[in-house]
Amino acid sequence: STLSTSATVSAAGSDQAGATALTKSYNIVTTATANQGVKLPDCAAGLESFLLNDTAVNVKIYPATGESIDGGSANAAVDLAPGHSLKLVGVSATKWNRLSPVIIYNSSGTRVN
Repeated sequence: STLSTSATVSAAGSDQAGATALTKSYNIVTTATANQGVKLPDCAAGLESFLLNDTAVNVKIYPATGESIDGGSANAAVDLAPGHSLKLVGVSATKWNRLSPVIIYNSSGTRVN
């Protein structure tokens, strides 16, 4: 099957409710101001979503309402740094997990990728 792509996503809002809803498998965020966001589609086991931040600012990635990313709090965003990409896979109807080949932590123990 062919995966769908949105090559020009504009992030929006300052919270989950105002974030731009993603509707494609591959999403390239090309427009954002600091801490604007995008919202993942409703999660399902095996569903994949890929994001690339092609802006100069951090973009917030929100799950759909009531869902989580990496076991975080429901509705909590994760940051996607400028020039970075993120692939997520649904592991249940309410939980996304990031796929990272290597997880990197800074000296304070904070995940940086």
